[in-house]
Parts: sequence; structure tokens; C-alpha cells
Amino acid sequence: MYTLEDYITYYGNSSFEEVPFNHMDALIFTMFPYLPVDTIKDGTKLSTLYKMVEKASLNERGAPYYIRLLIKKMIGTKRYEEIACYHSKKIVDQEIQFGAMTIRFPNGTFVAYEGTNLALIGWKENFLLACTYHTKTQQEALKYFKKTINYTDKNVYVGGHSKGGNLAMYIGMETPKNLFKKIKMIYNFDGPGFRKKEFYSDKYQRLREKLFNLLPDGSLVGIIMNNTNYHVVETNGIGMEKHSPSRWHIFGQFFVPNNLYDSSAKLHDSLNERLENLKEEDMIQVIDTFFGLLNEHHIKTREDLKMLKMIEIKKMFDDAKNLDEESKKVLIDMIKMFFTSNKKRSKK
Repeated sequence: MYTLEDYITYYGNSSFEEVPFNHMDALIFTMFPYLPVDTIKDGTKLSTLYKMVEKASLNERGAPYYIRLLIKKMIGTKRYEEIACYHSKKIVDQEIQFGAMTIRFPNGTFVAYEGTNLALIGWKENFLLACTYHTKTQQEALKYFKKTINYTDKNVYVGGHSKGGNLAMYIGMETPKNLFKKIKMIYNFDGPGFRKKEFYSDKYQRLREKLFNLLPDGSLVGIIMNNTNYHVVETNGIGMEKHSPSRWHIFGQFFVPNNLYDSSAKLHDSLNERLENLKEEDMIQVIDTFFGLLNEHHIKTREDLKMLKMIEIKKMFDDAKNLDEESKKVLIDMIKMFFTSNKKRSKK
């Protein structure tokens, strides 16, 4: 099946006038913030960006490695020769994992937000979305958007993969009207949704008219909280591999459609039902306990977590004596997100 690499090969010699900006270009651009570059000069071209990345990420894997491959294919093509990158920003500390980059191309501007990387602080932020609105990362995203968009930007697109997709939707809900008018489309690629309060708000209704929401068939991230009106793309791989755009199947300018796997749908229903039954303060305690346990066991990244056996994880839960049984069930649902194999397909 075809992938983004094939898209670049096939459409690389077509300008944006010949083949207008589409969902595939958007998905490619949303991956740019994953690149391990802290600061770039405004107007940096792909060839220069690639040289910077080569020096910084020779041993990188996952999203940074994949977008590096894509950029290598994009260099020298008619379609992407004029694009330039601006305002690369990264913040990683004990409370926030944030990344963003602005890509300007002929007749358009794309503001891309980084998703969750290997650091578990990013996953903690994902879960905090279940009990908090206006998180520190969301506020940082809005501040970035207001600063990066200027009067010359007429056709603006906003998007992100994983947590970055939630940040893009947050922009659509919170940005001032004068900036919202500039936005042509908002892309959420397998990013978490919102609490019921925000999901049924007028702000979300404003967002929906410009939203393109895509989940992989075995989604483990985009199924968190309320996130409907989505398309589903066929993928390969198992578990968290399906979260990677490198695994998503495309045909020309379109995603190959599929149904959501039963395991993803069931996990969505189970986790969201439990989250809704917990008070906000209890949810925060669950999250703090969960990631506190990981820290005690020296689990710093998602790769570290994957090395644990389920029996070891269960013992971690049993040791969490300050949590009641309902909270422990939420913890178990959380950890399933890292291990579910998604072998069953939905019959819908």
C-alpha cells in the first residue's frame, strides 16, 4: 500500500497551483515540529533544515527519523522548493513538553504543533486533558499562534499529530475572531478530544466547520475523551505502531478508509466512562500517582515502559495504596493504551 513517501515521489513535480494543498501536505507539515532543532533562522529552506537535522539526529528513531526521510525526498522537488520554515520552538521540562513550527508555502501558511514524543511528561499532559482545560501546553500553543501569524498571512492552516492535534483544535476554539477568520482548515491527526463541557460548547461548534479529524483504525490516543466526526484510515503494524503516520495507507491525495478496531472502540468506551465518573480532584490524583509510580521505577520514556511485564505493572498498581479500586481501574485502562495489540476489527 502507498505511504507519504510515495505521495512525495508522485506529486513532487506538481506545484501547489497544479495540485492544490491537501490532506497529505498537511500531515507531512504536522510532523516538522518533531525534528530535533531548537531554533532556526526565519525563512530556513528544506536543504538547510535537513543539514541541521542530520547533525542533531543521526541516532533518532520514530517520528523525527521519519520526517527526516520525508524532507530528504522533498528537497529539490518543484512542489516544495519554495517552502520556508519559521519560529521553531521547543520546551521540555517537568511540567510541559511543547513544540511548534510555522511553514510558509506558496499562497499558504501552516502552523504545526508537535505531538507527544518519547518523554512521559507528554503522556501525562495527554491525561491531564481529561480533567483540565487551558493546560499549560494549550496556553503556550495559543501564545505561539498569536505571535507567529502576521498581517501577510491570508490562508492559514493549523494542525498537529497526537497531542499536537488537540492543540490545533484548541486554537480553533480560543483564538480571537480576527485570527480565526484567516484559518481555512484545522487538522487533528489522532489527537485526544475534550471533556464533555468543552465538547458541547459553542467554541467547539465554531471549530467543527473547519475541522478535519483523522484516526488510525487501531487508535490509542485519538480515542481519549470526546472526539467524534472523525474519518478512519487503514494502517499496518500493531499497538502504538499504528499511531505513526508512517503506517497510514494512502492512495493519491486520499486516505484509504477503514473502520475503527473493536479494541479501540471498547477502550474508548471503558476509559471515558471511568473518567466521567471520577471527580476532577480524584482524576488529578490518579494521574499524579500513575506517573509518580513510573518515576519511582525509573521509567522515563515510553520505550522504558514497554520493557515492563504486565505482572510488574500490576504490582505497581497494588502498591498504590492511596487509591480506591475505581481509580485503580482507570490506571489499568491507561496502561492498556501502551499494550493493546488491536487485532480485532469493528464490524460497523
